[in-house]
Amino acid sequence: MYSEYPSKPEMYERQTNLELIKGCHYSVKSSYHLLMSQQASSEASSSTAVSAHSNKIWSAHCIPRYKELIWRACQNILPMRKVLRNRGIQVDHLCPMCGEEDETIEHALLLCRFAAASLFASPLSIRVDVINTSSFQDWLRVLMLNNDPHFLAAIFEHEWALWNRRNEFVFQQREMGFSQVLQKANTISMGHNEKKQNRRT
Repeated sequence: MYSEYPSKPEMYERQTNLELIKGCHYSVKSSYHLLMSQQASSEASSSTAVSAHSNKIWSAHCIPRYKELIWRACQNILPMRKVLRNRGIQVDHLCPMCGEEDETIEHALLLCRFAAASLFASPLSIRVDVINTSSFQDWLRVLMLNNDPHFLAAIFEHEWALWNRRNEFVFQQREMGFSQVLQKANTISMGHNEKKQNRRT
């Protein structure tokens, strides 16, 4: 059972412009070059972080459909009701599962009372309220500090089960117990692993 959570990375203060140009002749030109240099450095480091994050997603030890769901969630391109409503599509913007909050990626996969309860009650034992982040991507990045590949695969499988349960309700008007959905996810994973083993033998 996974009950330990990686702590949030500490935020480091950046040097001020004055510290960076200490001993140099200050001018509009020098400050411009300084700002451009900082921007380039920030963009490079941000691009590297995003690339590393995506690599961890696609290298997770689970089936492709789970990884695709997580990648789409991190890119904020899942068809959530609030997003569709903002784009002019006339749909109810509330979560179809609880009917209490706007349906966003963060709500559907983390914050909905059912989602939060299932994450805590599962073998993962994840308390959503402990990791205070504003986006699904940031939440996942914190959990990725735990480098156990089986832990990461279990998270992906659990989130897919939540998403599958939601879709069964929205499109098939079928309300499934979470244990049913998680069992379905486990069955799919086992079938995938068996196929991989058969290809190797």
